[in-house]
Amino acid sequence: PMNTVLLTTLMKGLAQAGRIDQAMEIYKRMLIDGEAMPDLVTFSVLIKANCKAERQDVAMGLLNAMKKAGVQPDAYIYNHLIAGCADLAKAQQAKQLYQEMVSSGVKPTHVTLSVLVRILERGRLLKEASALLETEPVAHGIVVEARVYLQLLRAHLRERQGRHAARLYRVMLAHSSPTDDMTADILDCCAKMNLPETFADIVDIAREAGLRFSPRAAEAISRGGTRR
Repeated sequence: PMNTVLLTTLMKGLAQAGRIDQAMEIYKRMLIDGEAMPDLVTFSVLIKANCKAERQDVAMGLLNAMKKAGVQPDAYIYNHLIAGCADLAKAQQAKQLYQEMVSSGVKPTHVTLSVLVRILERGRLLKEASALLETEPVAHGIVVEARVYLQLLRAHLRERQGRHAARLYRVMLAHSSPTDDMTADILDCCAKMNLPETFADIVDIAREAGLRFSPRAAEAISRGGTRR
């Protein structure tokens, strides 16, 4: 007889071949037969497949089904569900999933925060995204890649939110390891947006942190923070 492992392997193969409906039929048959029941891996396979296919409603239904069955979702599952929100621009649902994840005792990963920041940025919720990066990495002992901070910092600058950009730069230096050229990129962006006060703030914060300026950054500083 087919057991959960064999059936899950079959569903995974079908999902990878793009035959998600057939994989879901096997899942439904498992529930009807009641012999080999879906486990964490089964739900992981199906949720991932449905999220990738932008079938978020089906994926959310699977999340609810697994919780009702007493199967605890893990970070892998929540990450896929949150990423599915990114594809469909559902920022509110992504935030709710994150809160559910944390409140249920599942530790977020750097992937969780990176994806959530991207969703909030796309939704133009820049201040919420910055607040997330200020508090959540410390709260959960996560190291977020410097590029995530840089991406959000640029978005603040494009919206001429210089004060928020400078504050996020300070957080970036405290909790990540930016490359030398990242500061140069930020200074170039300040100059391009004609934000001389923010330019000066970034330089001051970098100097306070003992940062050594790259040749590109030094050149930007010599130009004085504006472009004509």
